[in-house]
Amino acid sequence: MSVDSSQQNTAKAATSFREIMSDLMHQKRLTQAQLAFKCDISQSYLSRIESGSRSLSEKLAEKIAGPLGVKSDVLLAVFNELEAGSQNTHQFFMERLLGKKKNEDFLGKRVRQLRHDDILEVFGNNPSGSYEFRGKSEEVEITNFDPDFLEVSSYDTRAHGIARIDENGEREFIESEKEVVIPAGETVLVKIFEEITFPSWLEAELAPASNIATKGLFVSHGPLIDPLFNGRPIVVSVLNPTKENQVISRNESFMTLRFWIAEI
Repeated sequence: MSVDSSQQNTAKAATSFREIMSDLMHQKRLTQAQLAFKCDISQSYLSRIESGSRSLSEKLAEKIAGPLGVKSDVLLAVFNELEAGSQNTHQFFMERLLGKKKNEDFLGKRVRQLRHDDILEVFGNNPSGSYEFRGKSEEVEITNFDPDFLEVSSYDTRAHGIARIDENGEREFIESEKEVVIPAGETVLVKIFEEITFPSWLEAELAPASNIATKGLFVSHGPLIDPLFNGRPIVVSVLNPTKENQVISRNESFMTLRFWIAEI
């Protein structure tokens, strides 16, 4: 299946409230942390609402809906329907929230999200490290790509080690094969295991995986990985405000990538 033909599969796939929120935040260019700040709630609390482990109240729906530019009653209805097991498509719910002509609201370009099969084709089934799209072949790669960390519409990266600044002001990496320890009360720079190369037509949203929020960790990072990003190590700042050391193992998700194609 080619990326161009994946929209038919996308329309058939069920969705989740987390995916709906990710789409809404992406269109407003907001990270999860930024949205939580605007709503005066913690990022971990917002993450639990997105995952369905905490309910969405009418009052909280009003707080969240404002920054996302949607109606609170519709947002609450979408949350309740998905919690009840609705099998309506992602597109169906987005049209309810934003209107059927949502793509026409963009100035200059429109975006479409890659789904499971698209991500697998572009990154997982691509030993050459290049992909032809719109008649042009370009470099595109995620090193150490593991299909076990591929979700319905995202890919979960892993933690690989800690970055430190040496006495010369240069960044050095202390790699770990098994786990990364975030000391209690400290902030450290954590390097992502995978290295990424993007073509001109692809960008990705970067956000902490849901299990990171349950550890009580706060992650500071740029909201997007831009087109033509080329193989540089990705490093994020992780704060552990708890009183115990927190461990991120190599076998668990760290930062989640959601991919978007620019449709000019």
